[in-house]
Amino acid sequence: MNHQQLPYRDGHLVVIYDTRIIENHYKKNDFKKKIGYFCLILYLVSLSLIAQPIIAVKNYHQSPKTTVSTAKNISENQKQTNNFNLADWLNKKGITSIPDNNFSLIIPQIDINTKVIPLVDLADENATQKALKTGVVQAKGSSSPGQLGTIYIFGHSTDSPWHIKLYNAIFYPLKDVEEGSEIIIIYEGNPFIYQVEEKKIISANDLQYLTNPSEKEKLILLTCWPPGTTLKRLLIVAIRT
Repeated sequence: MNHQQLPYRDGHLVVIYDTRIIENHYKKNDFKKKIGYFCLILYLVSLSLIAQPIIAVKNYHQSPKTTVSTAKNISENQKQTNNFNLADWLNKKGITSIPDNNFSLIIPQIDINTKVIPLVDLADENATQKALKTGVVQAKGSSSPGQLGTIYIFGHSTDSPWHIKLYNAIFYPLKDVEEGSEIIIIYEGNPFIYQVEEKKIISANDLQYLTNPSEKEKLILLTCWPPGTTLKRLLIVAIRT
């Protein structure tokens, strides 16, 4: 590039200046600006690196407070649960014993006190008949105590009147239960109380009670009717109180 000397008039004086001086001046200014930007970026990066450990240490010292508070609440909840004495509760109800703390069904009015075998696949006839020899069964896929929905519990059914004595016909007294009667379920060591709202006899093919969803905690007890036959079904509907 050819550099020129150009005239510049300043009042009565004419100044001759070299264009290289101007170019060098701007180059120096650009370089200084770049250095300034670089220093600013370096400062911000350094500041963030310094701040991160400080924030981490602060969070570390704050987190145990939350953990202690949560642990305290959990401990108090466990203490309340552990304070519940199932035996004392049953004694106050006049119930001296139950067959299984994990899952039992009690109907004081008709002296039913039996173990419940959980989540039995009723489509498996062999498994169902085997389970019914030791108690009544909760249908697989139904709700559990404490959950919204319906718990389905079935008592033993016989294939003919002369086989009644061969089976564990625990639900035979269901015919005598009355509306308003109390039904107690012991589940995982805790009592759940239900009140009978409906008792009816339905067709063996009537499945609406088994398929209709419920927004309440509902209990349905089902057995064959008349006893010793499979003609119809005796249905007891109870709602948790």
